[in-house]
Amino acid sequence: MRGSYTAGAINALLESEVYLDYVCGISSGAANLVNYIARLPKRSRQSSVDIAEDRFFAGKRSLLTGHGVFNLDRIYYEMTQEGELLELPYERFQANPAKWRIGAYNAARGACVYFSSAQVDSELKLAHVCKASSSMPVVTPVTLIAGEPYMDGAIGASGGIPLDVAELEGYRKFFVVLTRPRGYVKETSPASRLANRLLGNYPLAARALRHRAENYNRTLARLRGLEAEGQAYLFYPENMRVQNYEDDPAKLATNFEAGYAQMTRELPAIRDFLGLV
Repeated sequence: MRGSYTAGAINALLESEVYLDYVCGISSGAANLVNYIARLPKRSRQSSVDIAEDRFFAGKRSLLTGHGVFNLDRIYYEMTQEGELLELPYERFQANPAKWRIGAYNAARGACVYFSSAQVDSELKLAHVCKASSSMPVVTPVTLIAGEPYMDGAIGASGGIPLDVAELEGYRKFFVVLTRPRGYVKETSPASRLANRLLGNYPLAARALRHRAENYNRTLARLRGLEAEGQAYLFYPENMRVQNYEDDPAKLATNFEAGYAQMTRELPAIRDFLGLV
């Protein structure tokens, strides 16, 4: 739910018509990617703020029905139907010629897989991929794609920041929207220490979860180096007001507006970095 801050930032980019032709996202970043590519600022707010008004999307009801802390089936399949809160005009997404990549961790192969338009040619497949990218290990069930189990791409080798695929594809200049403040260092979580016990059926995912903090910190260090060289612009939230599991719509709205305001302030510097008039 920290993604509500970056969703606000995304809206500021959309309103100012800052359009990039290559975009990558993981977990909440995948949801932001869809709204950015489809140019849907209203849906951006709905998917990060208004969604919390739905009593079935998360919490006790979701847990009691076996869906985990967040009911990803409801979020990605039910709420995206025609007439529902998160209805997606897929043709808008599909019509954008920009290249995009969404990362999800394949728990059977032990690697992050980056999906693109080469594998995703329908709204349902896009929902599968976004759901997989957000399927947090332990607290939500795995997502099956072509019979293989997928989890949140954040446990992949990049630590959840998809710099690796962008560099692999030849890009050398990066605009990165982060959900942690400048100076943040990820520490090993209690869940990571219990990874073998909690993810006994997925030993490769258990190993990945144990190494998540070091992977994230390594990618962030790489980005800081690129920033020092003038090859990266890092957007760090200055006023993040919620934690991962926040479900209060009012707090999420405040967080969304804070992200919007910060991105608006930084837009002149971002335009200059991107070479936009």
